[in-house]
Order: sequence, then C-alpha cells, then structure tokens
Amino acid sequence: MTTTAQLTDIIAQAIEKLNSYRPDDPLFFSEDMPLDPKYGQLSSLDFVYFLVGLEEGLSEKYGNTIFITDSITQAIGTEPNLLASPAHLAAYLEKTVCHEAK
Repeated sequence: MTTTAQLTDIIAQAIEKLNSYRPDDPLFFSEDMPLDPKYGQLSSLDFVYFLVGLEEGLSEKYGNTIFITDSITQAIGTEPNLLASPAHLAAYLEKTVCHEAK
C-alpha cells in the first residue's frame, strides 16, 4: 500500500529530476511549494517535465506503466487545490491513480 508520505517522496524525486533540466535555477523541494505553473516556480515546460518524472516514479513503484497526465488535467477543474502543494497532489494520487493501479 502506498502512503501519502511515499507519494510525497516520489513527487520530491520528480522535482529533483526536473532540476537536471534546469541546473542554473534549481527548485528546492518543500511540502508546501506550489506546483501549479500559474502560481509557483514551475514554467509550463517545467510542469511537463515534472509530470514525466512523476509518471516514471509511479511506474517504477507499481511495476507497470502509470499515466497520470489525463487524470490530473481533468481533475484540475474539480479539485481546485490539486496543485497547491505536493501534499495536496499526493493525497489526490493516493485516492485515485494509485488506487486504480493496485
């Protein structure tokens, strides 16, 4: 069973991986950092790289390919705080995507 803390670690690893694409301006992970490109430090392109890293981390965790981009894109309209922080995103992933991956 994947916990919110484990998912937060996967999110942190995705941010770390994103930093390899932006070595001159690395992001420093915090549990309350905004992930929404509109309000945080991520550009739209950064967000795409972040999602790729997150999908890779989740796929590695579950041993099969996990696609979350569509799920997150659809949920943004109904889950207004989805990208407010890694904690919010981890809670969403725990109740949706990870539940389905079992």
